[in-house]
Amino acid sequence: MAPIDELPPLAYGLETIVEFAVGALRSDYERMPDPAGLLDQPFTIRELRHLHEAVAGIRLLPDTFRPIDAP
Repeated sequence: MAPIDELPPLAYGLETIVEFAVGALRSDYERMPDPAGLLDQPFTIRELRHLHEAVAGIRLLPDTFRPIDAP
């Protein structure tokens, strides 16, 4: 697994497909705790936060899941 901003250049317009897929995944994770079932059941809040951080690509406050730099 690699952070989305560290992908090498992609051929044939695949950047557009990757951007669409990442956007769809991030949108799903804004609405539901683990819509893709990436965590083993049961999971802890800490594991869930780490997953959301990986999907969103940002650090989140542990108690609220809000971005660290949010007002």
